[in-house]
Amino acid sequence: MATSQLDSLINSFNSLTINKCQITLSQKNKPQLFLNGYFYRFSYESDNQINWRCVVNGCKAKCCTDGMEIGSEYLVSFKNTSDDKHPTHAQKNGLIERKEKRRKIKEATTTIAKIAPTIAPRQILSSFANEIRNKEAIALMPSYDADRQAINRFKRSVRPNYPPEPKLLSDITLPDFLTHTLEDENEETQAFLIYDSGVEDPNRFFMFGTEENFSLIETAHLFADGTFSIAPKLFEQVYTMYALIKGRCVSLIYCLLPRKNQKIYEDVLTYMEETWIGYEEEKEVGREEPEVPSFPIAVTSEEQEKDTCIKWLKE
Repeated sequence: MATSQLDSLINSFNSLTINKCQITLSQKNKPQLFLNGYFYRFSYESDNQINWRCVVNGCKAKCCTDGMEIGSEYLVSFKNTSDDKHPTHAQKNGLIERKEKRRKIKEATTTIAKIAPTIAPRQILSSFANEIRNKEAIALMPSYDADRQAINRFKRSVRPNYPPEPKLLSDITLPDFLTHTLEDENEETQAFLIYDSGVEDPNRFFMFGTEENFSLIETAHLFADGTFSIAPKLFEQVYTMYALIKGRCVSLIYCLLPRKNQKIYEDVLTYMEETWIGYEEEKEVGREEPEVPSFPIAVTSEEQEKDTCIKWLKE
């Protein structure tokens, strides 16, 4: 009797079917359940259970899960034995891999585009080159051009609302997201636009850098160099300041300058000295005004700068 019951238990266990589903996204960005070649859409939630119905109109197949997090897997239960029947349509086993690949491409694109908005679609697609292995899924895969267009759509969906291109320096308006750094691990940002000489200034210029970067130059050797080829419209150069920190030349401050004459350099360095070096404070307490800036400066060409940095490193 015991042996018979054990055999019966073993047979029941062997015939037990564990249904595990996968939650993906539909084309309308709605949760969609995939199970055994069939897709289900969200129906309603009750008693801490998520109820699903087959996506095909007229099909009465339905099931339940205890969650609906995108990209997760859940055990599936059926209230009736006939609830897993799909008599009106066939399975689509290869479609889930196509949907999952597109979903992952979208997630990767929307994340990367916030940091590197000009990233090429091929760089993103190369990460998913071996994502599909099922032959049926490979046959259903869209073309490279279709994937490229999809990535460009995803990039546009997260692109910030940039202001119109200015025609004059006085027309420039920088939205808040362009005046702060990206979020850190604590989802906090820092002010990045440190100085704007103002719309009334015919030689309006901007200085970018964090307060921490500016504080590093107070006791460091400072090097400066202008790059002209990457300057945006209305500006002559991107003027970068470097500090020698622990034997390394580190870029700390970036300036957009509309000219490349002595006056504009004096304006930049005067602001630096009066605001960040404490020059004005020294004058207020009655100290003798120094004849030269209180920190070492070398305005150099790119080659001179490299030679100087190498010299410092060797010393």
